Amino acid sequence: MREVRKFRRCGVGGALLVTSALVLSACSAGGNSGSSGDSGGGDWKPTRQITMISAFGAGGGTDQFARAMLTGLESCGEGIKGNVEYHEGGSGVIGYSYFQQQHGDHVLMATTTELTTLPMFVDTSFTWESFTPIAHLADDQVSIAVPAASPFKSLQDLVEAAKTRKVTIGVVGLSGPDNIARVLLEKQGGVKFEPVIFDGGGETTAALLGGDIDAAIGGAGDIVGQVESGDIRGLAIFGPERYSDGAMAEVPTAQEQGYDIAFTQWRGLLGTPDMSDEARDWYADCFKKWQDTPSYQQYLESALTTPAYSGPEDFTNMLKEQDKEVHEVLEASGAFAQ
Repeated sequence: MREVRKFRRCGVGGALLVTSALVLSACSAGGNSGSSGDSGGGDWKPTRQITMISAFGAGGGTDQFARAMLTGLESCGEGIKGNVEYHEGGSGVIGYSYFQQQHGDHVLMATTTELTTLPMFVDTSFTWESFTPIAHLADDQVSIAVPAASPFKSLQDLVEAAKTRKVTIGVVGLSGPDNIARVLLEKQGGVKFEPVIFDGGGETTAALLGGDIDAAIGGAGDIVGQVESGDIRGLAIFGPERYSDGAMAEVPTAQEQGYDIAFTQWRGLLGTPDMSDEARDWYADCFKKWQDTPSYQQYLESALTTPAYSGPEDFTNMLKEQDKEVHEVLEASGAFAQ
């Protein structure tokens, strides 16, 4: 299994400004323990197929996470089945807006950092408070990559090129960590890149392989297979430290290259706005148990993701704190001026 060293300097909330580095991390108060909201769900259990909503398309990090969670659910009881349903577009707005209209205890949503950042960039009908937080389940790093044949060998090469010509960078969504990393790299490099917005990591990687964009920012797990095959070259990890082994171990951090930007984005699970407490707690307990299964370890390895867990109460507190602190960090960075 690939090891990823975790340096989550947890303060009061989930988004900290370390010197000038933006760290979007999921530093939950409960660590890897449960929260007082995890009662085990009482006598409730799923009685029909579970639908897992993804706001981003097939093949990317959110899709991989959603499918892994369905595997986790299926291990929590005899006959439990589920499917992933895609509602992509609008940088995630379509998916979250659709989910906001769902009801009951058998519809879930795979969520990540854009849950708090999206309403900061776009006029939405929802905030994180529109939904039922269930659990925070993993953290992963953001990376930037180029085609293997690209002349760009470093972040500085990319920045220097942008001073004389258009440099296109593919990102997933307008408000997620990918695009925020682009904005901060522009600010620190004193340049402007041309963003190309995609609805999923699979689309972004395909565009990079096809030579349609100069570079792509996304989860390290989205590109590791192509890095291993030699089709894509990792340019930087927007994290506090390199991966310790595997194909991504040779990729330097942005900080090593003089750009003080570090991200650790969280991944979690939401319930519908009117989900019952019994169902919420059953799902939270199920995924707490999932942490000890081979399928969870397989997900961590394949997605280059680090383990994390907090239940409903701690996850809710994390979202509340991140909503406030990320807004302050982004406002200070000038990201809202884009």
